Amino acid sequence: MNILKKPIKGLGRIRTNIDKSKSSDQSYIAFRRIACIEMERIRLSIEKKSGIRRLEQIDVRIQELRKEKEVLLKIANDSCANNDFAKDLIVKEAAGFKLKY
Repeated sequence: MNILKKPIKGLGRIRTNIDKSKSSDQSYIAFRRIACIEMERIRLSIEKKSGIRRLEQIDVRIQELRKEKEVLLKIANDSCANNDFAKDLIVKEAAGFKLKY
């Protein structure tokens, strides 16, 4: 006696729509990816412009500091020509500092 058994339903036998879908039906996935790429490109271009502007501001400030230093050195040198004691106080180059332990 051969009794035909019904196949056991499991995870592999659950019907889904994955097999029925076509790549042409899922074009929205490509458009969503394109939108994400465009948003990232715009964000990065804004960051780049902001970084360039910040670097320009830093360069301008460095130039201002150099000019101010030159003016102060010129004033100090002019006052040192008149005073021998002030010549010892002017530091020409930054030598750092030394720590003793």
